[in-house]
Amino acid sequence: MNTLFSDSTAASTEIPSTWQKKKPMSEYYTQTKTISTSDACNQSVENHTIKTQTESVSPKISKIDVDEASLVSFLSRVEKITSKQLLANLTSKAFNGWQVSWEDNVESVSMVRAIQTPRNAKSLALEIVDIAWNASGSILAAGYGKKDHEAWCAHEGLVCGFRVGRERSDSTNEPPLFSFETQTCVTVLSFHPSRRTLLAVGTFAGEVLLYETDDKECSLIGSSKIESSTHCEPISKILWVDGPKRETQILSVGSDGKILLWDMSNQLQKPIGSGTLSLSHVPSSLRHGGAKTDTRIGGILKISPA
Repeated sequence: MNTLFSDSTAASTEIPSTWQKKKPMSEYYTQTKTISTSDACNQSVENHTIKTQTESVSPKISKIDVDEASLVSFLSRVEKITSKQLLANLTSKAFNGWQVSWEDNVESVSMVRAIQTPRNAKSLALEIVDIAWNASGSILAAGYGKKDHEAWCAHEGLVCGFRVGRERSDSTNEPPLFSFETQTCVTVLSFHPSRRTLLAVGTFAGEVLLYETDDKECSLIGSSKIESSTHCEPISKILWVDGPKRETQILSVGSDGKILLWDMSNQLQKPIGSGTLSLSHVPSSLRHGGAKTDTRIGGILKISPA
């Protein structure tokens, strides 16, 4: 193979194009004539100044008709409760040590205090199911129970109250201020809106319980019965509402669809009003799971006297 082929260098050959031709080019120059410019000024000769003045007008003050009798009646009704609240504010320790910062914006969240779960709650494997602040903000109540019920609740619940005022914010091992057990798991808690030691408790069995937490024994001052006219399933919500005579009443909502109104005067022995939330109160869009989670249920539910 080496004898048949060998390296060699041949001279380059240029083949001119048969179709491409060089285009002729030429250059030309032109000059415009000089452009003339001129400036002109103008000045007005006469000036005119005009002033005007409005006459002084005194403001008209319209007289407001006040029903003095109604005003006196209103003040007489609210004076007692307003004065009572103002006097209570003088002795309240809810904001002791609190300093308002008008300039600094707090953008982070810091833990003020960690509440330790009581030993008896740990031994029963109970967990916190609801919390409630009292009226003065100095006590936090925690309700303990279980959320994994397959059928009936066969174990006890627990309620503990912790003092969480700012003067005690550095204490993490402080024992509960009060503690008491319930026959079944606790589901909801709600303090009285003004009586800071009065606590309403809802249970898994459908009981509405009323406790006075100011004493060491946490006296049970009201307890509902489990019967056909009351709740027979877990309590899902408890609210304190104003009655027709300005007394505070308890409104309870149960998983059985019942909405019951209670009065403390009969120790919760019997509801004074009742209503039922049936499927007709729920929009059809919510009945098949196709509605958005923020859809609101509207309408009026009448609570009839029991």
